Amino acid sequence: LTGSIIKINDRVKISVELIDLSKRNVKWSESFDRKMSDIFIIQDELALNIVQNLDISLKSNDREMVLRDPATNIEGYDRLLEFQRNMPYSNVIFFDSSIIQSNRNIINKIIEDDPLNAEALTTRAMLNFIYSNAGVSWEFGGDANTKLGEDSERALVIDPNNALAL
Repeated sequence: LTGSIIKINDRVKISVELIDLSKRNVKWSESFDRKMSDIFIIQDELALNIVQNLDISLKSNDREMVLRDPATNIEGYDRLLEFQRNMPYSNVIFFDSSIIQSNRNIINKIIEDDPLNAEALTTRAMLNFIYSNAGVSWEFGGDANTKLGEDSERALVIDPNNALAL
């Protein structure tokens, strides 16, 4: 499977090819040029097309898992991806009080806007774990491990296959 993604303003162009390496030919290809707000619809179409072209049959619960959207709010999901991409995990700056405050505010806003975003919940749990083990106050109030567990449990209810929450 190979492809490319280009995002320009509120549009996204996705090109995908499924290649049969043994026969050295393209088994399936598709291009999508849509609004960014349709990204989860495109994701579903891609997943089903790939499964179909691999000649795989899905059980109903597997199909449900393939079609599960990672978020209900595209803007919040985009902010989460940007947040994750820019987090300086291994940098001393990560533990600066203004960075901690900013990280907390950003992730809390993402979860406030989309409380069913399992990935955002597990990201907050991970931050809670990192900060509490470093002896840094994350300022959630209450026991850090309890909060971590609550976010992880909520994420697993939303997405039972969430690897980080497991």
